[in-house]
Amino acid sequence: MTVPELFQAAQRIVATSYEPLIIYIEAALIYLALSSVLSALQVRLEGHFGRYGGFVKASS
Repeated sequence: MTVPELFQAAQRIVATSYEPLIIYIEAALIYLALSSVLSALQVRLEGHFGRYGGFVKASS
């Protein structure tokens, strides 16, 4: 799910519920949670592969 998809879904909900602040805050928190988890995973993967010298380069 991309950011525009997330906020388009939020806009559709706002159109029916008329509570934009709550809906947009929830969408922002969902985005924050997803990006934080993916960022932490990336840091762990970089640390893991960096410990062993990174990816193996093809010899020419």
